[in-house]
Amino acid sequence: MKNEIKKEHDHQIGLGIEYPTDPNAKKLYAVGCYTPEDWNYIHEVLTKDGTLEDNIPHECCDCADLKEHSATRAVYLLTDQEANELLNHPRVEYVHENYESYPCKYKPNPEELHAGYIKKNRYNTATKQYRNWLDNILLPVSPDSSDLNRSGYQLLRCVDKADPWYTGISTGSNQILTSVVPHYGDGTDVDVIVGDEGCWFGHVEFQTNATGTGPKDYNRKNALAVGFSTLAPSATTGTCDLLDLVLDAPYWLDPEWFESAPASRLTLRWDGTRVPVESVAREWWSNSSQRSVSFAGIGTVTITSLYTRGTCNGSPGARPLINTTHGTQCTANAVGRTQGWAYNANKWSVNVYNEDGTDFEPYFTMMKLFHQAKPINSRYGNKNPTISSNSWGYRSTSHRTNGWYFYRGQGIGTSYTTSTLPGFMKYVGQYGDGYRMKGEHSPNSALTAGKEMIDAGVIFIAAAGNSNQKQVSQTHPDFNNYWTTVGSGATLGESTHNEFGVTAYNTTNRRGYPQQLGKFIGTDGNVVYPVINIGALDDAFDSNGKERKVTYSDMGNEIDCYAPADGTLSATNQVNESRPDTYSASVTPTDSGITGIASVSTELSGTSGFRLLLNAGKRITTSSGVGTVTDLELNLIGAVGLTSTSTTPTSGTQDDGYWALTLPFTIEFVGLSTNIVYPGTNAYITFGGGSTVYSGLSFTNPALRKIMISAADNSCQRLYYGSEGIVPNRTYRIRWEGTADVSGTLGSPNMVYEATFYEANPSQIDIHFGDNDRVSYDVLTSYDEAFGGTSSACPVACGLVATKLQYNRTWTWQDVRNWLRNNVGTANTSQFFTGVESTSANDANWANVNSLEGGDPIVIWDALTGNEPEEYRISIMGNLKFSGGLSF
Repeated sequence: MKNEIKKEHDHQIGLGIEYPTDPNAKKLYAVGCYTPEDWNYIHEVLTKDGTLEDNIPHECCDCADLKEHSATRAVYLLTDQEANELLNHPRVEYVHENYESYPCKYKPNPEELHAGYIKKNRYNTATKQYRNWLDNILLPVSPDSSDLNRSGYQLLRCVDKADPWYTGISTGSNQILTSVVPHYGDGTDVDVIVGDEGCWFGHVEFQTNATGTGPKDYNRKNALAVGFSTLAPSATTGTCDLLDLVLDAPYWLDPEWFESAPASRLTLRWDGTRVPVESVAREWWSNSSQRSVSFAGIGTVTITSLYTRGTCNGSPGARPLINTTHGTQCTANAVGRTQGWAYNANKWSVNVYNEDGTDFEPYFTMMKLFHQAKPINSRYGNKNPTISSNSWGYRSTSHRTNGWYFYRGQGIGTSYTTSTLPGFMKYVGQYGDGYRMKGEHSPNSALTAGKEMIDAGVIFIAAAGNSNQKQVSQTHPDFNNYWTTVGSGATLGESTHNEFGVTAYNTTNRRGYPQQLGKFIGTDGNVVYPVINIGALDDAFDSNGKERKVTYSDMGNEIDCYAPADGTLSATNQVNESRPDTYSASVTPTDSGITGIASVSTELSGTSGFRLLLNAGKRITTSSGVGTVTDLELNLIGAVGLTSTSTTPTSGTQDDGYWALTLPFTIEFVGLSTNIVYPGTNAYITFGGGSTVYSGLSFTNPALRKIMISAADNSCQRLYYGSEGIVPNRTYRIRWEGTADVSGTLGSPNMVYEATFYEANPSQIDIHFGDNDRVSYDVLTSYDEAFGGTSSACPVACGLVATKLQYNRTWTWQDVRNWLRNNVGTANTSQFFTGVESTSANDANWANVNSLEGGDPIVIWDALTGNEPEEYRISIMGNLKFSGGLSF
């Protein structure tokens, strides 16, 4: 009977007709019945007028699609009310709007239909992704909002296995692509340690209060944020998302110790994060008695007293005292807000090798202790994974002399000179590394410390090196190649050289230091290297449009993967390519004309004095002419408890005057014992006499011992003062309320400070700031620059691996390597240049410095691990079922 019925309205089926907005309008509905007999009956009563049967429309309903291929269903024109009535008929299984007729309502985004998993978008809107920009001058001189959240190709290139810049022609790398940057993870609850030369913490890349949205799920906090400790629910949330492993991690590990004496052990960092006092943090690492009992037995590490925040981290208005450009770049490429994969990780920086750094062996030990001592994350019932990025390595030019080389087991060495180097040595270091070559280090204490660190569970990511040196596994015939200056019959064991004073074997094709860390003999009797070894990808393509390793990158089958490196876009300490994002921070008081001091030790003598710059509390301790300033909490105490107030200075006016206040006990300031202090209206406190000086202020003017507090031609409208407590522990407190001008309104100050003097500690003075209009909140400009080398590739890979550890919290280094081999896999060789492996000492192929020399073209990308959470899992549309009602 079905085939005898004429189709009507079939021209509407599947054409995406406009969806009716009138609820009384006819719409296309799919109607299904339980059996063919049921359908024949329902179809007959639907398509005739005047039926009186329950749940069947009285008027004829047009059939729009008979679906001759199906015996139980068809499409009809029905109103919503008719559809609801029909659904209640006992012969009808389902009634719903015909999905294919209304794609505007029912057709899903194709991205939503991929079977298995779907990635999140890093940004709400597409952002610029630059590649090969340095050669083409693509970055704007004056970037605007269109460049917010821009990045180099270190993000978009690693989203998928296929290169989005690939076009099959050599100019493909010149394009600026725009993308929301899809991804699976962001590094949440993973500790990422960037071991380098320190980092400029004041760069906008690491600020949570920067202009521009940043990643849409950016957590905007560091590991010491509010609530990290149940002992300190009032812990502050700073505006910088970086912490220092040496100076800040002790508080995160052992909050009980620091919070048991917060006044002497904790301070506020420039961004508002509560952190350890530097000396206390260093002592925590080196002295087991300066910790909580539960941490007393974990071991100690000696940290130089020169390791300070000013030296290694800096602040908004002061870059670190050492050159931390390289460390800033590495940190940005691993965990940066716009430039790193692990933007929501716990971000730790450590100065390892620059001036006043930890040095390598203490660094390895410190990471081991950090990983072992860290708390259980209650969300998962285990500890956060620890992963470390290391863009540094030892090498030397010792091989570039007269000697003998041994290639693939030859018994007698072949002589060479600097002008007759064999091919497998000739091109090492030619590009980017000053002709240096790495050798495998002989056993030493640092190697042991590194192995202990890795055995403890730290995943160590290393830059393979920039020497174009072939690194191979023990089963490869090049593994035992070496050179010597001893003689033509010298063994490898007899052939050594020094790398920065450390003995290294003259190996030419093995891993060096630190790539060899953790080396052990596997069950098959062969050497195993657990360090994940990262090579460098070129930002440009070859003449055939293929990707390639960059000329200087090491290669061979011991390279675990390649990552974007040459010409990535990265944060810098230097003035370079301007960024479009900025942030505000207190930098320096205006109009005071003083070159002064902020939170550092200095010698005070004669008429010298402190000038307190930043909008934070300070504690001053002086003895024998030496003054030390340390940070305190921001909170003011207020006027409560003070016994008297004054609006009229002892001498002069509210514009230029001072008060002479007699304390009930004696204090000491820079060698002067006195019980009288002289707070001036121009925001300084003098000792030994008062002053009304308002111009030409300097270390010597006024010519008295003094504390300069944003001193300038200010005015003071009211002074609170008074004694508190009982003998012998009394304090005397001053609260100064004034204006950053020659006059102001009583009760409406825009400058406030408080000074507290101590009977029990005569040389201690606490200074707290409140409002301070003499402190300018400058909009700070930061910069990007080109970064390259395996130094760039290493943090890119580290950040991406951290996003995998987020969902695989018990992974070991072996699991990471297995993921790279099995999930990431090799690149399409039709799009990636691999070259031909050399098989002789002077093979002509050694000259091809883009060749992988037998290594695998593994380019790291955001491949699944299989443990991604439910939020990434989706169903294909064909598995969806609607029954028992309407779907609107």
